[in-house]
Amino acid sequence: MIMKTLETTRLLLRKITSTDMNNIQKLVTDDDVTALLDWDTSPSQNDNQHFLATLLQKYTQSNVAWAILLKETDEFIGVIEFSDYRHEEKITDMHCVIAKQYWRNDYASEATQAIIRYGFSELKLERIQASYFAENIRSERVLQKAGLFYEGTQRHGKFAKGRYHDIKLYAILRSDLGY
Repeated sequence: MIMKTLETTRLLLRKITSTDMNNIQKLVTDDDVTALLDWDTSPSQNDNQHFLATLLQKYTQSNVAWAILLKETDEFIGVIEFSDYRHEEKITDMHCVIAKQYWRNDYASEATQAIIRYGFSELKLERIQASYFAENIRSERVLQKAGLFYEGTQRHGKFAKGRYHDIKLYAILRSDLGY
């Protein structure tokens, strides 16, 4: 998958590099950020280096993850990615994580809309989908603002953090946006 730097009104989305380690460390050690994600808060530097290595490795596996930066200050505020890209089908999953201090500013929606446009116009994707724990209302709002459509709920679709979670699925097709 081709990786480009993307720009929005307020954000810059660029390839994640090893220099992002400290910022990713802050992100994955915040209990509020990880509370409604399927991965646990990771206090260990080794765990976080493994997380970063996994993100960097995804570039070689035809998946891409962008660091989300505020354009004005070049400040790291989160990560957004296309993952599990199925080349033949032109379908990918999408995930976004924003640092807590930047919540309620529509940054996730802005970044999501940017990679959706990129996915359909540049990568010629057919479908972009996102799933999340049903209780994660913030993710639902982000996906709705970005134009994705609710497709259903998997009851007890994921076991994480010691219990089963219902998983909601949203998706958007290239034809939904007139591509």
